[in-house]
Amino acid sequence: MAVPFDRITSEALENFGNKKAYDNLAAKDGIVRAFGMGGGIKVANNDELELVVGGASNFVERTLYGQNTNIAHRSKTTEITVTDDEGYTLIKVPQRIIDGAIVYNQIERDQVAGNWAIAPGILEDKFDQFNSSWVQVIATALRQATPNATLDPFTLLPGGTTGTVNGILIARTPAQQATDAATTAGISRGDNSWWRNQYSNTSYALQTVAGQANLYTDVYAPCMRGMGVGWEPNIAVCANITIGSLGATITNNSRGTYQDAKSAKQQIGRDNLMFYNAILVPDSSSRFLNGTAGKIAFINTNALKLKVLKGQGNSLKGMMDENNGMGSLPIFWKEGGEGSFVNDPKTLLWIKLGYLTYNLVPRSLQDHGLADNVT
Repeated sequence: MAVPFDRITSEALENFGNKKAYDNLAAKDGIVRAFGMGGGIKVANNDELELVVGGASNFVERTLYGQNTNIAHRSKTTEITVTDDEGYTLIKVPQRIIDGAIVYNQIERDQVAGNWAIAPGILEDKFDQFNSSWVQVIATALRQATPNATLDPFTLLPGGTTGTVNGILIARTPAQQATDAATTAGISRGDNSWWRNQYSNTSYALQTVAGQANLYTDVYAPCMRGMGVGWEPNIAVCANITIGSLGATITNNSRGTYQDAKSAKQQIGRDNLMFYNAILVPDSSSRFLNGTAGKIAFINTNALKLKVLKGQGNSLKGMMDENNGMGSLPIFWKEGGEGSFVNDPKTLLWIKLGYLTYNLVPRSLQDHGLADNVT
């Protein structure tokens, strides 16, 4: 049933105290927050987003995938081969659009016009609602199993393993992907070893040293490709069970020093957990669960971005989901600044349209990994 609420009465009579509302939409949408934390969405020095400008209907990344085969160890009298190696290709990912509207009624604004000093306004509520909903819809799209092929952005955890897969982390080993013949962003996973993500469904108990070691050896280390520190996963989106298990291990092995009674503090758990150099970010979605076990997605944001096309409309300076504190994706407004609305000529409605053009864009797939049986 509908929740009873008289917003006019609330605006005109009842808002003598704090206008800020509790956000029941707030959720740990780690898949969005992780990219913001890990530099997956670049922020320039002037605090404005470093956005993609133009670019037709696709996001494009240029990638180097093949060696120069003319280089070899030879005797001093052997001729040097002179093969014209290409070695580069373009990764093309379609741009996807999310948009929405904020609507208010002229009569309702008239009804509270004399009370603005005590009622900050219906519009503030409208923007809070829009901002909270914005990140929820994006997060849901990025972690679904089967995205709409023409409307949705790539998903981080695709359900399919063959044919055209509009997603990043397939639940198949690199060897299995070689035979599955899946295609992502127009490039065959079967024909190109660098276009296959790391994967394991082995059970890893993170409360044990052996479980941590095997997760590193089987999934995390292959993402590094022998490059060492500086080229490895830097964020790990995971189920809450993963955070709990790894945190319990650390707590169990903690040793501390005691201070005097007045200043002594003891903290259970940790503010931030890292698996090697990857910050663990919890996502409460069931997509990161596998029965009673959890999934953990290792991401190298050097090789996977949330790209954003610069809109020609206005945008607010800050990131748009400040209520949830995620610092992530902007909203571009079709007309004017935050207070500028367009009148519907046939009604008393005022409308503001917000939009964003974006997608997950990989530069390679072998730098990312998925473990889907972590306890």
